[in-house]
Amino acid sequence: MYRLVFVSLLVFACAHVSRTANPAFWSDVRTDHFFLRTDLDLPDANRAAADLELVRTALLHSGWFDGVDVPGRTAVVRLAGRELREFADRHVFGFVTSDPFGEPLMVVGGDRDIADQAAVKHELSHIAANRLLVSKPRWVNEGLACYLETLRIDRGSHRMVVGEVDGDRMLFLKQYPVRNFFAIINVGREAQQMGGFEGYAYETGAWLLVHWLIDTRPAQLHAFLRRLSRGENSWTAFTAAFSELHEEQIRDGIRDWLRQGPRTVELTLPEVAVNPQVAATPAGEVLALRAELLRLAPSSEAASAQKQESMAQARQALAIDPGQPLALALLSDSDPEPAVTGHPDDWRTWVLVHDRKNGDRAAIEKAAALEPDNPTVLIRLAFAEQRSGNAADALRHAARALDVAPGRFDVLDGIAQIEAVNHRCREAGDLEQRALDAVPDGANSGVPAMLSQRMSVIANECTEAPAGTDHAEATPARLKACTGAMPAFDRRTPSPVNAEFIIHEDGTVGNVSIEGRLSAKMSIALRRYLESCTYEPATSAGKAHAAKMTTVFRKK
Repeated sequence: MYRLVFVSLLVFACAHVSRTANPAFWSDVRTDHFFLRTDLDLPDANRAAADLELVRTALLHSGWFDGVDVPGRTAVVRLAGRELREFADRHVFGFVTSDPFGEPLMVVGGDRDIADQAAVKHELSHIAANRLLVSKPRWVNEGLACYLETLRIDRGSHRMVVGEVDGDRMLFLKQYPVRNFFAIINVGREAQQMGGFEGYAYETGAWLLVHWLIDTRPAQLHAFLRRLSRGENSWTAFTAAFSELHEEQIRDGIRDWLRQGPRTVELTLPEVAVNPQVAATPAGEVLALRAELLRLAPSSEAASAQKQESMAQARQALAIDPGQPLALALLSDSDPEPAVTGHPDDWRTWVLVHDRKNGDRAAIEKAAALEPDNPTVLIRLAFAEQRSGNAADALRHAARALDVAPGRFDVLDGIAQIEAVNHRCREAGDLEQRALDAVPDGANSGVPAMLSQRMSVIANECTEAPAGTDHAEATPARLKACTGAMPAFDRRTPSPVNAEFIIHEDGTVGNVSIEGRLSAKMSIALRRYLESCTYEPATSAGKAHAAKMTTVFRKK
């Protein structure tokens, strides 16, 4: 499950001297898809960054994310050796959380290579699945991530192996066999209440079911995922793709499959070019990060003691750098003005000013100028436009946030609220349900309740715009130009290929979904071509609005 904690059976007992408190050890390494912050030595830091890119690329070429492009950078903190023990319990070797600005953050230990860490592969699989799937049944999301967390990279032969069996899971299944697979399929938000044993049992059952489908019904599973990528109800999609499957067929099929032995797939390891950009981590940022880790890391230490230690570390950061944005965000009673003076080029400064000063519009516009594609910024900008009466701009910013971060529950929730106030009730309800489905299992227990309440408000109080209000003088979207190169569909390319996408209010293309038997390379090329196109947007009553477009490509 999208769990914050990954448990290892290893116990570390060696005493060591901490490196994390010394800013001299810290570096920031940026690559195309990652922002790595680490106290590793510089050569090791560069290797870790390259390994992150390699694992990401390998997962995207595993055969289950064809054509998926994951924009933006994933933030990762990797601590040297066993330094994670400073912040988390000894059985925790990695966790995923969000920082005070809503940005996802992955934290891992440095005692093993990135490419060998199941937690890293598991979470990067979730990130890719968030981009691929609109409807996200929990068993699919978890089962696929558990299947891919065993992906093995063989650098010597330049190959990768997908589908190897986790020995611990197999031993667990022998002792605790799955009794009801449809019970696994039916699990929803109640997974958040599962303890460690229950959570591991559920993940293992989901992995078993997904692995069996991959080995025995790959075409049907691909069809099922395509339906989910279009936002189809998960049970409707399951029934359409696996109409022959009932509990007895699944149970008997998995029993026979286990006797034969699960299959593995060997693939060529994709080439990855990495040009890391390295900079020293500022001392104030290091201490603020330590404060954040003390606040967020799973630990058996009393919450009050953790909080006190975290606040003390944040104040130390401000003693070095009075305007440090992260430290100011961690102290709820802090004044953001020192950040305006000390860090005017940091987008977090202006988000902090916006949040602490009753939605300061000028502040969020400055944040948007610095980070125009940041979903945290875009959602706040959408609300600012809505408050100013600019519904079209509010919807445009919301659509862009959705395109950049389709799997973030806070983004989906924000967009749902924008849609609701603009009387787009069906869209608002669908997005709020997606937000509820996307809440990570380790989130505050009040979050699902809050989202459920908002769904109820949308269902009971949202009213559609009067009939005819937005439909007079409607015009369809019209293609203006495409700057990219149309990929060549040769005689070996299966035909037809369907592409579905959204033309936004500003005429740009997003949310591209491709259905057809294309290679990963061809899918990516077609997606990039479509995203290079601009349109005269569709209009109703003289106002531009987003529109869905479907195009069919056939080889000549």
